[in-house]
Amino acid sequence: MKRFVVLIAVIGLLSTFLFFGCVDTREEHKQLLMDSLEKQLAIPDEYQINSIETVQGIALDITIAKSSNEKVLITESELDTKWVFLKDDLNFICEQKKSWDGNILCAETTNDTRFSREISSAESRFISAEVTEDAKVMFETLIDEDALFFDKTIVNKTIAERPCRQITMEIDYNKLSVENLRKIGLSSNDPFVNKYQNITQTMCYDLEYGNPLYIKLSYINEGEEVVFERIANSFTTDVDPSIFELPNKTIEMDEFYTYFAITRNELNALATCRNADYPDSCFKQTAD
Repeated sequence: MKRFVVLIAVIGLLSTFLFFGCVDTREEHKQLLMDSLEKQLAIPDEYQINSIETVQGIALDITIAKSSNEKVLITESELDTKWVFLKDDLNFICEQKKSWDGNILCAETTNDTRFSREISSAESRFISAEVTEDAKVMFETLIDEDALFFDKTIVNKTIAERPCRQITMEIDYNKLSVENLRKIGLSSNDPFVNKYQNITQTMCYDLEYGNPLYIKLSYINEGEEVVFERIANSFTTDVDPSIFELPNKTIEMDEFYTYFAITRNELNALATCRNADYPDSCFKQTAD
């Protein structure tokens, strides 16, 4: 799994390189990046992180929880709540559309390619040796090719009652060769290479485990600023086992997919109108 899976799931292309931090000189930056990666691998086998994300003007409450052999991602918007369960070799997705009497539908999606993006997105939020290795390759490549520019100001903060260090960096993917782009999972046709400008990231890394308690990614797309933000509001290694239980029995895939697709379309329409020049007119036209 390449690092840019996360980016694709959250804002169309959010990558897992957002996990790691830096300090004042280039060598110190690199050392802290690698140290943060190693810290993340030492996170206990059981943990839960609750965050608030803002993507394209839509606020999402995000919960990720992990045990020895189970993972769950819960995403709640103003329109719906979605669960993605990763249980050993099986995958399940549940959807609750709030305007439909609160009914929750679940289905096993293990072998259904229509849900590949949902599963990959959920999986990429959890730390693994593969994600760590991809991040190491990416940061080493960007630093070696002078494509990563660090803001020298480091801010000590407390987020979710945990100390973290915050830093900002800019990335210029145009400085990478075709070979190096391929090495980090991109191509010359990727919008982060040939379209988006002023790509800037701000992250605040947990001092103990190295995971980001705050992330902000911004860039300019066709003259408009696009912003993704995530801030943790709790982090615990004491997880209630009930969080890994499906909230309802599973149903046939075709019935579930129809229900799921309707909600995805409504969320996309909401995001489009929130970012339109005339939101009220857009919402009225969508409703009609």
